Amino acid sequence: MPRLFVGLPIPPVAYDFCSRAVANCPAVRATAVTKLHLTLHFLGDISHMQQQEVCEQLREIQTNAFDVTLSGRGVFHPSAGHGVLWTGITDSMELRTLQRLTGWALTRSGLQPENRPWRPHVTIARFRSTRFPPQQQQQFLEEDGGEKLVFRTTEFLLYESRADPPDYYPVVQQFPLL
Repeated sequence: MPRLFVGLPIPPVAYDFCSRAVANCPAVRATAVTKLHLTLHFLGDISHMQQQEVCEQLREIQTNAFDVTLSGRGVFHPSAGHGVLWTGITDSMELRTLQRLTGWALTRSGLQPENRPWRPHVTIARFRSTRFPPQQQQQFLEEDGGEKLVFRTTEFLLYESRADPPDYYPVVQQFPLL
């Protein structure tokens, strides 16, 4: 069964922005630029029949293309042994609408979307707490100079996440925005 998620692709114009953010963090494992994405919903392992139903429901979404703004930095789970460095996504009505519409589509296809607050971000690196101590995490946060990058998103994707993935997430299906 494929392990799937719905997300927005991060275009090549943003690769340098994300790479620069972790350039001074040698103790982290940077995310391959070809794996950068914004997760809207994680589906987990689903059957091929469920996948077909999900695709049918996602195809029904009719909403406009919109601008996405990368800005800010953060750290998730720094005390749990493993952590994530991320760049934020400026929240917008259009982004929230797409996230909500994809959630409804998943529900109509028989899946239950995650029931936790959604915080839009792009994972730019992963680390072990023992190799990236709190002082370095703080330095990463303080080096945020307020830089922003805006790009237009014209589609959302259904991706597959593999246990031994290549340096990208295979795209299962593309869904254009208006």
